Amino acid sequence: MPIEVFAEAIRSCRMIQATYNGAAIELQPYQIFIRNGAVYLGAFNPSKNWRSDEDLKLGYFNISGITDLALTDTFEPSSHLNTGLPRDGDTLLLAIDRAT
Repeated sequence: MPIEVFAEAIRSCRMIQATYNGAAIELQPYQIFIRNGAVYLGAFNPSKNWRSDEDLKLGYFNISGITDLALTDTFEPSSHLNTGLPRDGDTLLLAIDRAT
């Protein structure tokens, strides 16, 4: 899957509908980064059951495991999410502009 599709989803704040390692998912993409030579997507899963707003966090998905990708509805970026890189040594390629 071309990284440009994920980049467009981030730039335009569009949801991603896809299959990740065999499971259907819908994600709000926030960042693309590199870890140990692999490209990852940092995204929020709004379908996940969260106990409270304090628990909200990004999930990290190896882009090579994402198939059947489609961009869907737009979303409003959340100010409640920690969108920092998850590990020291990760290299940010692109992140959502929260000013949009």
